[in-house]
Amino acid sequence: MKRGCRLFLMAGWGMTPHVWDPLLLSLDSRFETTTGNWNEFISISRDHSISHDICVGWSMGSMLLLEAILNRSIKTDHLILVAATSCFTGNNHFPGKHPRVLQRMKTKLKCLREDILRDFIENSLDPVEDPELVNHLLELSAGHTNGELALGLDYLLNTELTGRLSEISVKTTVIHGSDDRIVPHEAGRFLQSELPDSHYVEIKGGGHAIPLTHYQLIRDLLHDHEHKQQPDY
Repeated sequence: MKRGCRLFLMAGWGMTPHVWDPLLLSLDSRFETTTGNWNEFISISRDHSISHDICVGWSMGSMLLLEAILNRSIKTDHLILVAATSCFTGNNHFPGKHPRVLQRMKTKLKCLREDILRDFIENSLDPVEDPELVNHLLELSAGHTNGELALGLDYLLNTELTGRLSEISVKTTVIHGSDDRIVPHEAGRFLQSELPDSHYVEIKGGGHAIPLTHYQLIRDLLHDHEHKQQPDY
């Protein structure tokens, strides 16, 4: 009996694997899916070796997957990077958030945690306005401790993968929304330009929360990959 396509999904900062629920509900039984928790993966990615047919990362989850591939702790045939960057903090030569933004978020976690998360979620969903979904994602994020959230912010502040992207030979699809308010689409275009075997898919008018707002695109890419792996009889 032929095994299913092994799929690994990694969400981004502040979110849980439930962010993939719309995608998972749309996939058929050919996929054997595993989801990862970013807060655990930061610690274990250097010590574990796993293999999947396709790996999909969103936002910080994409950075974790890129780092894991560079460290040879993940092997995959196809990498899908959603709203991704190789360096979250920007400078005069690279698009991204100013480090002070992340430092302020970290400082305010103790007293303004819900405000920080709500602002992040609303900006991620923009231009979609869905108060009910915002509240649902806030409830899910309650599972993360302040320490875990701070650990994730430290990762975003200190991780720089740009200089090593040419080492990644895995076939890669980079998906980005043109109106992303968290990671500028220019960062996604730069990422694709530095990865040797990659192509870029831009969602016109799309924001940051692509796994929730445009999961159908990811689903179609997964089905297309699986269809190409089927033998001809």
